[in-house]
Amino acid sequence: GLANPSAACSCRKRLPVALAQGRVGLSPTAELSHGPDFSDVQAYAEKLQPQIAAAKLQRATGPLDSPKDYAESVLRLIERFSN
Repeated sequence: GLANPSAACSCRKRLPVALAQGRVGLSPTAELSHGPDFSDVQAYAEKLQPQIAAAKLQRATGPLDSPKDYAESVLRLIERFSN
């Protein structure tokens, strides 16, 4: 699938039902007529997997607070040597 590469894509099963229920029209809208091919989108999604993993890791760990304010230390050094 697109969201999870290890899961099978369910579009082929879901599309006929969506068409029958009228949730998807028979012809593409103007916005979708120039859209990329699904295989191109799938290839692009595969390329994004490392970035997605990094974003998930960053969200999972939360903000990393430094026990020391290094910016303040650098500012004090600069002020001491600029006088």
